[in-house]
Amino acid sequence: MTLIEKYSNKEVPFRFNGVNLSFFLSQYLFSSYSVDNGTKLLLKTIAKEINFSKLHSVADIGCGVGIIGLSLKKKYPALNVTLQDRDALALSFSKENALRNKLKDINYIGDLALEGFEKNSQNLIISNLPAKAGEPVLQDFINRSLLYLTVAGI
Repeated sequence: MTLIEKYSNKEVPFRFNGVNLSFFLSQYLFSSYSVDNGTKLLLKTIAKEINFSKLHSVADIGCGVGIIGLSLKKKYPALNVTLQDRDALALSFSKENALRNKLKDINYIGDLALEGFEKNSQNLIISNLPAKAGEPVLQDFINRSLLYLTVAGI
């Protein structure tokens, strides 16, 4: 029995900017029964506000099951997408969800936020960080993100 078979409680369809995807979810990871509203709003907002044709690299930090990064890769296949999460189960789900959605050439980092990235290497750093992390943690993440963005990075 694979980790996905053991820990998946649901598979949900998801549509991002005209592209259909499907994600396995787990009761042991965030948003275990549906794609959460914060993630939907974040993806909807960046689809309107960001010109992805000018981006090369995207880092999805705290990727969970991979909804943000994999949705972007599906819509914009030329993107160099890195999914990062400190949770091995989350990365396993991200990898399985990439296979499920026929996505290749994705980088995975199992480490704390932003560890393992080269400075000035990312055009976009995106995350649906939990508000419960608290303002000091969120502010630290934003400040440290600046080190890893290119000059025109977002």
